[in-house]
Amino acid sequence: MQNNAIIFRRATLRDLPLVQQIGRDTYTPYYAHVWKNTAGMEWYLEHCFGQETLERDLQNPAVEYYLPADESGRIMGLLKLVTHQPVPNGSAEKALFLEKIYLLPDFYGKGRGQQLISMVCSRARALGCEAVWLKAMCHAGPVEVYERAGFWKEGLVHFDFEPLREDQREGWLMVKHLPQIEDYSPAYAADFKRLNLAWISRYFSVEPHDLEQLEHPDQYILQDGGHVLLARLQDQIVGTAALVYVEPGVYELAKMSVDDAFQGQKIGLLLGEAAIARARALGAHEVWLESNRRLEPALQLYRKMGFVETPMQPTPYARADIRMTLSLTPGIRCRQATEKDLTALVDLARNTFKEAFAHLNPPEDFDPYVVKAFTIEQFSKELNTTGTAFYLFENEGLAVGYFKLNHGRSPLDTDDPVLDFDFSQYADTPITELERIYLSACLHGSGLAQQMIADAEQLARMQGSRYLWLGVWDANYKSRRFYEKCGFERIGDHRFLLGDDEQRDILLWKELGLKA
Repeated sequence: MQNNAIIFRRATLRDLPLVQQIGRDTYTPYYAHVWKNTAGMEWYLEHCFGQETLERDLQNPAVEYYLPADESGRIMGLLKLVTHQPVPNGSAEKALFLEKIYLLPDFYGKGRGQQLISMVCSRARALGCEAVWLKAMCHAGPVEVYERAGFWKEGLVHFDFEPLREDQREGWLMVKHLPQIEDYSPAYAADFKRLNLAWISRYFSVEPHDLEQLEHPDQYILQDGGHVLLARLQDQIVGTAALVYVEPGVYELAKMSVDDAFQGQKIGLLLGEAAIARARALGAHEVWLESNRRLEPALQLYRKMGFVETPMQPTPYARADIRMTLSLTPGIRCRQATEKDLTALVDLARNTFKEAFAHLNPPEDFDPYVVKAFTIEQFSKELNTTGTAFYLFENEGLAVGYFKLNHGRSPLDTDDPVLDFDFSQYADTPITELERIYLSACLHGSGLAQQMIADAEQLARMQGSRYLWLGVWDANYKSRRFYEKCGFERIGDHRFLLGDDEQRDILLWKELGLKA
């Protein structure tokens, strides 16, 4: 992933010597003074970056090391994240532990630390976390950096390492709570109205159509297929956004607001991206909005999200003097794969599989599996199997994603299935397996994955299937979270053999409602 000229690459077992070196080079210049002597610091460095420790960590799916680099490829430092770690004081159950964040001396004091923290927060949101937390020594300079990034001191911690100097053993538990995006409910009616009236009345006059939507969102937004999203920070609603249905495939982005007290925390961007992702999931091909040229910060935000100015259309708002439009699927095409596509399909399948899982599996198991599973012969055999179909997603003619459907295949047909209920009652129920769904890493976060799921569901419906099911590695927490958000529910698990490594895949399914 890349953000503001920083490249974030996750370290693998092959990077162990590099992680050792960067760990030492980043730690020593800043923390040598906190130890009683050099021997004490060497003990700690071995404790953190020794061969045995790193071998264990780099093979643990819950531990993530990153080696951030600048635009020229120079490594800047080191990140260590531990996923699914509740905040020790109980303020957030779903949290990400930022165990280590180190920069090399050449990159210190240039705003890079804030960029790394921003990346960590993005990763936490992708994991469905409500907070990021860390431990910082009380007398360490980074405490101020963390505070500027939105972390709060929520208690004291004790570093119980004997070689530490006595005056360096106290630290802060620091927590950054992340805004959570929630769907509208009547309980949020007052917040939706309050936040929008605040910004409208500050710059303009409140107009009749404003009051219609703010006082009766169920009638003027939700009833016709629209959506209202809210940003919640702990127990407080701090922002809103609405998607207003216009016509098939088209929505208006409206009623975006952020509480003044929480400006500068990128909540507006988070709401906008969530609204766009929702529009994609609904199958939209266009989202437009209206604004005013006086609101330059808002216009900059819209441009950042990809909106471009388009000609004004008739509008109910006197204040509107600019219209902006976002095309959601420029150049994206979905079609069924044929024998002529085998080379491109196999290359795409191999590359996306490596992107997803190479760093999580030992090479001695992973590499032979890839060599055997991703061949022209194997894919030709699968392509010509009755009931099986591959679908390619192309961007300007380049294959960027695919999925594979097996119509009529049951979860009972997997290796050593363990179902959570008696599946025999569904023996005659039409069902489709979504065996594979992969997207090039460059398009992760674009919303195309949600569209691929929607397309797979529609294709399964067209085959008369009542359920769509799939298997996902139990250690692949990000994908499991994604499928849950798409409405899939657990029904069991089964064995998956990767080389000599026996893994378990979670079985998920989703009931397919009728859709025109």
